[in-house]
Amino acid sequence: MLPTVIGGGLAVARIDWRHRARTVAVVIALVPIVLVTRTFVHDFGWSPRSAASAVGLVAIYTTIIWATRSTLAPHPNGFCKSRKAKFVITAMVAIAAAVPLLIGGIR
Repeated sequence: MLPTVIGGGLAVARIDWRHRARTVAVVIALVPIVLVTRTFVHDFGWSPRSAASAVGLVAIYTTIIWATRSTLAPHPNGFCKSRKAKFVITAMVAIAAAVPLLIGGIR
C-alpha cells in the first residue's frame, strides 16, 4: 500500500515537479496495483469477481491518494530546508527504521 499511496500522492500533489518525475511516481504507484490485480486474475480467472476486485482496489487507492494529496503538497509559504538538513533528516529516519530490523532480525 505504501508505494501506491506515496507515489500516487506525489504524482497528484506535486504539480511543481517535472513531468518525468511525476511519471516515475505514477509508475511506482501502479506496480503494487498491477501485482495484486494479477493475483486476482490468477486465483479466480477472468471473471466478474476478479474485475470487481480490480475496480474496487483502484477505487479505494484513488480515494486514499486523493485524501493524502494535501499532506504531500509543497508548502505554501515556500519553506524548504537546506540540502544538508534534508540529507541528515533522511539519514536519521532510515537509521531509525533499520535499527529495529537489525537488532530483532527480520521474521
